Amino acid sequence: MLRGDIREDTDLPIKRFMSRVVSLRKSQEFSKVYEAKHFKAGKYFVIYILRNEMDINRVGFSVGKKIGNSVFRHRITRLLREVFRTHCDGMAKGYDVVVTARQSLKSFEMSVGRPIGCNDVSGMILHLLLLLGVYEK
Repeated sequence: MLRGDIREDTDLPIKRFMSRVVSLRKSQEFSKVYEAKHFKAGKYFVIYILRNEMDINRVGFSVGKKIGNSVFRHRITRLLREVFRTHCDGMAKGYDVVVTARQSLKSFEMSVGRPIGCNDVSGMILHLLLLLGVYEK
């Protein structure tokens, strides 16, 4: 069925990478999720969820200035985006998800003695998603 990088039936190129995470962008979208008050809090992150009427999950990230400088905040955002990109298959469909980083996250690297990595963030986020009932192993 596949021949190189072209599908035989359509002559369209195959996507080499997984699709991007669909993001919540508007303040109103974030507010709706926050107002639903369905959330789980961990030591480093808080996850809010709200059922949407779509067949996709939309994700928003909130990493405030109190977390650290812009380099650290953007690193956390990239790690969160990667966690949702790689684990989207295990999530139930039809949710708006907002992940908020807590201020205690900036002390994580000092307590562990190494930079925070994707595996660290992945474990924290997946644990909270399991508690919310929107992720299956």
